Amino acid sequence: MPIEIAIMVMGFYIFLIIATLLLSIFSKSENKKSFRQCYILLFILLVCWSILCRTYAIQQDILVYMEVMKYGVDSFFSSFYFLREPVYWVSSGVLYSFIKNEILVLVFCDIIAFTVLVLSCYHAKLKPYFVLLFFLFFPSVMGILNVYRQFLATIFLFCFFLLYKKNFRFSFNFMFILACFTHNMAGVFLPLLFLIKKRINIFLLIISSVVAIIVAVIFQDGKSTRGSGDVPSFLFLVVIFVVFFIFVLLNRFSFKEESLRFFYINLYVGMLAICSVFFLSDVAAKRILMVGMIFLLFSIYSSIEERIKEGKNRFLIRVFFVLISIAPTFLFSSVLEMLLIS
Repeated sequence: MPIEIAIMVMGFYIFLIIATLLLSIFSKSENKKSFRQCYILLFILLVCWSILCRTYAIQQDILVYMEVMKYGVDSFFSSFYFLREPVYWVSSGVLYSFIKNEILVLVFCDIIAFTVLVLSCYHAKLKPYFVLLFFLFFPSVMGILNVYRQFLATIFLFCFFLLYKKNFRFSFNFMFILACFTHNMAGVFLPLLFLIKKRINIFLLIISSVVAIIVAVIFQDGKSTRGSGDVPSFLFLVVIFVVFFIFVLLNRFSFKEESLRFFYINLYVGMLAICSVFFLSDVAAKRILMVGMIFLLFSIYSSIEERIKEGKNRFLIRVFFVLISIAPTFLFSSVLEMLLIS
C-alpha cells in the first residue's frame, strides 16, 4: 500500500509538470474568457494537489503542526513563540476547535493561500504556467510537504510583490504584515519595498538591510524538526547564483527599468544568501535561501516574457525554463524523498 501511495503522489506531481509544459507551449495571447477558464482549471488542480499531500504525504513537521493545533486557543496566547507568529498558529487552533479534523484544517488553510496567490497572479496577468511552476519549484514542494508556515509566508510575500507592482496600496501592505506574522523570517525581505519603488533610496535600503539581518539572527529558532532535509545550504547558494547568472544572460548584460529592478532584487537576494550562510544556523539560512529563490524564479519568468519575442524561440526557452526549474526536485534526494515517503 505505501508503494501505491508514493506512486500516486509522485504521479500527480509528474502530471502537474506535464500540465505546466503544455501551458508554457500554448500560452499565447489568450482572450479574457479563456484566460479566466485556465486559471479556474489550475486552481482546481492545486486543490487536488493539496488534498493528496494532506492525505497521503504527511511529513515530520506537518505532524507537529497537526499536534499543535490541538493545544487549544488559550495556549497560543500564553506563549511568546505563538504570539510573534499568530497568523497560522491561532487560525489553525480556531479552525480545529470547530472542525475537529487536522487534515481538513490544513486543506482549508491551503485553499485560502491558493486563492490569494491565484487571484494576485490573475490580476497581475501572469501566464498560467508560472503559477503551476511556482508550486512545482522545489522550495514550494518542501514548503507544502514540510516547512508549512514558511510556505504560507512565501505566498503572502510574493503576493505583496505582485500587488505592489499593480499599486494596490492597502492590499500589498496587508500582505507584507500577514507574511511577517506567519513567519518572522519574512521580515528579512523588507528591503524589497525600497527596491521595487521607482526611485531607490540607498540610505533606507542599507538601514533596512542591516535591520533585516539582525531580525534574522534574533528569530532564527523555530519548531522545525526536519526542515528542508539534508541538502546543505551551500547547494542552495549555488542554485541562487546559477539562476542569477541565467537572469543576466537573458537580459544580455543590459538592464533598463523593470529588468534593472529585478537586477537589484537578485543582487539583494544574493547578498542575503551569503550573509545567511555565514551568520545564521544551517536551518535558518536554508529558510531564507528558499524564499529568495522564488523571487529569482519570477525574475527569470519576467525576463523570458519581456525580452524574448513571440515565436518558436520563446516556447523552447519556456520549456527549458520549466525543466530546469523542476530538476532540483529530482536531483536533491531529500526533496524527492518527501514526495516518495508517505
